Amino acid sequence: LSPVCLGSLRRAATPENMQVLIEEVRGLGTKWSFEVLEAAVALIHANVIRNAAFAPVYSEFSGLISDLFPSVDLFTELMLELIKKTLNLEGDPVLEPKDSIFLSGRMKKVNIVNLMGELFLTDLMEIGEIFEVCRAFAEACSEDIPGFKELSFECLVVLVKICGSKLQEEDEETLGDMMAMLTSMSDDENISKRIRFLLQDVVELNNNEWVSSRSKKEIRPQKIEEVRAEFIATQLPERPGNSPKRRGSPKKFRRISGRRRLMKTKRKSTDCVAARLRLPRHTGDR
Repeated sequence: LSPVCLGSLRRAATPENMQVLIEEVRGLGTKWSFEVLEAAVALIHANVIRNAAFAPVYSEFSGLISDLFPSVDLFTELMLELIKKTLNLEGDPVLEPKDSIFLSGRMKKVNIVNLMGELFLTDLMEIGEIFEVCRAFAEACSEDIPGFKELSFECLVVLVKICGSKLQEEDEETLGDMMAMLTSMSDDENISKRIRFLLQDVVELNNNEWVSSRSKKEIRPQKIEEVRAEFIATQLPERPGNSPKRRGSPKKFRRISGRRRLMKTKRKSTDCVAARLRLPRHTGDR
């Protein structure tokens, strides 16, 4: 890879810089060599594994430059190899993603599943590969990796949520069999409640024709202006005189009030004692 192209691929792709990135990458020429494609796949994988929000962007980016690949099938093969290595479907303790300072091994798996799903939506991943990985997640088992089965179920839910609508269009029968399995799993008390709730969510999504009843916001990279606008919207404007300022905390206020009542009571008691001890006024003998 040339220094310019290498730097372009290393930068995070966003909707704003997509066109610039494509123009820089196309500077390599009309067709990429195997080495160039391999390096590009590795860089895309490395960027998305750190942040799932970039999965849709990089999938679109890959689709727009797919004519530069030696072949789309080769791109899919190389990407699928890296994805499966990250997912560690065989449950090998040595190959299981490790926690890093800023990213857990669990998030690495979940993030890369997002990439696989988005590549399927852009026709860069075959439907057979999606069903194969889904079955592997459902059958996953490893006695040497704590939480391996539960994490595999979580990845299964993420993948089905992304691909469900397109899977139904292309192979409704196979999806129906898989959803029946997920429905059965959601009632299995041997599975943790958290995972069962996730499974119930995806079953409900299937029942609603893959339209979320919660209108959940799509995961995507945000523009700086959008982030700033959201931040400003969460800040309540300060209007003087709207609400009285409280002096101190409620507990402190109660202690002060109680002390004042005690002082008033003491003053009343002192006044009463003084009144009782006060001698009658003598006006003199008449």
